[in-house]
Amino acid sequence: MLLAIDFSRVRGTKVIWTLHDKRRHSILHPKLGIWFQSKFIKRVDGCISHCQVSREWADLIFPMLSRPHTVIPHGYYRQAYPNNLTSSRRCAYGTTRDS
Repeated sequence: MLLAIDFSRVRGTKVIWTLHDKRRHSILHPKLGIWFQSKFIKRVDGCISHCQVSREWADLIFPMLSRPHTVIPHGYYRQAYPNNLTSSRRCAYGTTRDS
């Protein structure tokens, strides 16, 4: 994957990393994951976070990411899917019909 990124960058492609999870997903080889991330970060041209809190977290965890870092709010899909939650389920989640 790093070679593919390098090839793309040589051809002028910018690498933008969307930071969206505080924890890594299932990694079979944690040491390899840490090594990969250290190499990957050096190839990143910019970052996107979905909220200011995530951006601040990323700036704290990845101080070596001195690249442009933009917050682009994550959209919602209220009109795309039917709203089938009953009022008792909303109460269990602590939400209202308008939330």
